[in-house]
Amino acid sequence: PLTLDPSHSNKLLENENHSMQLPKLSTGIKLIDTMAMLDITWYEQQLERIGKGKEPNKNLGSWTSVLKTFAGLGPVAFQKRRA
Repeated sequence: PLTLDPSHSNKLLENENHSMQLPKLSTGIKLIDTMAMLDITWYEQQLERIGKGKEPNKNLGSWTSVLKTFAGLGPVAFQKRRA
């Protein structure tokens, strides 16, 4: 929750009933979601924005996140890895 609302903990202290709905992340293709580690990389990209002094982008699409991840990894993203 802190990646989308850095003041979330303060809001909880002020109001114990405060809640937050986290987005359901999926491209619709489970294999791509797994390869891109979408459940992790989407939030990492939010933290990167915060680190650059920007607000989190709650509307960042799953496909945008996947493409950004693969672009950052380059050809390594498609190489076989050991388990």
